[in-house]
Amino acid sequence: MKDDSVNWTKTMTSDSSASGGYELVFAPLLLGLLGFWLDGLMGIRPALTVAFATLAFAGVIIKLYYGYKNAMAAERARRVSAP
Repeated sequence: MKDDSVNWTKTMTSDSSASGGYELVFAPLLLGLLGFWLDGLMGIRPALTVAFATLAFAGVIIKLYYGYKNAMAAERARRVSAP
């Protein structure tokens, strides 16, 4: 049983799962800044800023959801196939 908890902890604390927080912050920020710049060029502020930041945030949430779902399915399959 000790082995399973060690593997589970390793799975949940890997570098790839820790990057989700950065994605939640930087994707909307960068696309929001792009939208802000484009809004300034077109004179329609804040339409593109809000649209790009919202789309980036939604995309990151969807990516994190499916990444978590796939990681849990892989862990479940590993536990079922373990002796």
